[in-house]
Amino acid sequence: MRDTIVSLALLKVNWDHFKKDYLENFLPFIATLCVRKSYDAIHVNEVCADFTKEYGLIIPYHPMISILNRARKRGIFQKYHHELHPVKDKTVELDITETSQEQARQHDKVIEEFIRYAKGNYQLEISEQDAGLAFLAMLQKRDLDIIFAAEEGKLFPELPSKRDHQFVLNRFIQYAHEFEPELFSFILNMAIGHILANAILYADFTKFEGKLESINFYFDTRFMLRALGTEGKERQQHYIEFLSLLLEEKAVLRVFRHTYDEIMTILNTCLNWVENPAYDPTKASIACNFFIQNAYKESDVERFIVGADSFLRQNKIEVVDAPDPNQYKIYQIDENELQNVIAERYKKGYPWFDEVEAKGTLLRDIKSISSIYRLRMGRRPHSLQKVASMFVTTNAPLAHASNVFQRAQGNGGFIYPACITDVFLGTLVWLQSPARVTSINRKKMIADCYAAVQPSKIMVKKYRQEIEKLRTEGKIGENEYYLLRTHRAALNLLEEKTLGDPDNFTEKTFEEILELVRQEYQAESGRKYLETKDKLEETKRDLDLSRDKIESMERRISERASRIAKVVGRFIFFLLIALFVTGLLVQVTGISKPLPLGLRIILWVITAILGTMNVVTGFNIKGFQDSIEEWISIKLVSYFKQA
Repeated sequence: MRDTIVSLALLKVNWDHFKKDYLENFLPFIATLCVRKSYDAIHVNEVCADFTKEYGLIIPYHPMISILNRARKRGIFQKYHHELHPVKDKTVELDITETSQEQARQHDKVIEEFIRYAKGNYQLEISEQDAGLAFLAMLQKRDLDIIFAAEEGKLFPELPSKRDHQFVLNRFIQYAHEFEPELFSFILNMAIGHILANAILYADFTKFEGKLESINFYFDTRFMLRALGTEGKERQQHYIEFLSLLLEEKAVLRVFRHTYDEIMTILNTCLNWVENPAYDPTKASIACNFFIQNAYKESDVERFIVGADSFLRQNKIEVVDAPDPNQYKIYQIDENELQNVIAERYKKGYPWFDEVEAKGTLLRDIKSISSIYRLRMGRRPHSLQKVASMFVTTNAPLAHASNVFQRAQGNGGFIYPACITDVFLGTLVWLQSPARVTSINRKKMIADCYAAVQPSKIMVKKYRQEIEKLRTEGKIGENEYYLLRTHRAALNLLEEKTLGDPDNFTEKTFEEILELVRQEYQAESGRKYLETKDKLEETKRDLDLSRDKIESMERRISERASRIAKVVGRFIFFLLIALFVTGLLVQVTGISKPLPLGLRIILWVITAILGTMNVVTGFNIKGFQDSIEEWISIKLVSYFKQA
């Protein structure tokens, strides 16, 4: 297992060095094998056996011939008397023994840290052997995504790994990604190397090399839901980058209208259930479970629904009608036979598969694949330029079943599949774009790790049965029943406590989860109380601050109005006094000629008024001045406030 993991990491190192196709990555392995075994002549079966012993990878006969032929083209072998003989200088030049030793040291460090992490965080003792098994089993689970159409074997034998080991491994990879970039880099190299190695098992992979320009790719429902973000931001980022890469390749991106309708139906169903206390996680869609486990509200789901069309436009994905079956009857496939093949494949891979319950989804998938055959109009494309249309799915068993069906309809020879996995298409694209390999696969690995630590359907069903049982027995009340069904902490705790293994679920586990959920709920309520309290205090501070600002503004306005009023008031006051004095002089001295009669009358009236006020009210000159200033100040303050 150590040799296998080191070899996978070495494949990625070779890829970085050669930056050519996947066959080139194997040449240093073959050259080093020749140095170690001192071959005089090359015999394919012997090389296959030795390759497995040295590197832990099983390379079947025909793919090995492809590698050896490439080695001959590169001058590593020469042909004499119908036999291939190693060229010593070339084999020594490509010897990767030192690089292999460095990768082995990194491997040992990763395994050591994984074992320490499992013990420190989960009190789980894992041996070096089991740690290696966990890594390889994790990669093996993804084999179908890339070799759904492979005809020859696997890279290594079927490896058993405990569920709790797998759970802790995925948590460890998340931890390494966040805190230990060197460890994560090795793990990522191993994963990329695994995909590079798997490519050789698909005998016709080289026939996929070429431009994707003008090829119509139709995406399935889950692909689009992932791209929309209904399975988390990590997975969404991976799919958005993938779409961007396809657009750079000038591919045409499309969704059948029946797929679009299914997407909107799922989102609207999520809207109905996301805050419904009768929500059942065993029957809910993956999207709905994601929304509820992450405490999404109806308003959040509505944003997904409203934003779906905008997302399609931004990513240049066109919604199109499936071809009319009546118009293309001549290209009609046997859909009943396709359904039987798909159902048979599902039953092998998913013990819980219910054909009746899944009928709607099955029929939509069949309609999509059948539509590709109609769009190809009877053509059996043997080259990428003639493919025209493909259906892209996240469902490897569906792609595998479709490929089995297609082979059964043909007369032998290679034909481009009507349905492929998104991972296969992604591998095809990034094998031709080495600069994007690490970025794309980093996002995919993290997304896969997050998905892997979510509760399985079997686990959720067992958990739900226990809730119902305790409710019937009266051991939990309605509030606790609702809390355990809907609170986002419950399922997360379920995985942590059982380490992803349904067999670890016991009544004691449930009691621990219940207590922790109560604590989490109380803490959450406390947080909400403190948040509300903080918001109220903040609002009060804002009001006090606003009040202070208003009072300060009023003081400034009053001060400004007072200054203006004093100037204006004094001017008016002195004007009136001047008029008053002038009036007195006119009356006392009888000077009347210089003044017109009208003005003299006005002066007499003012004098009479001021005199009367002084006698009756005690009016004085200083009080009169203050009154004028006050009146002007009031008017000015009112004006400034309105402004």
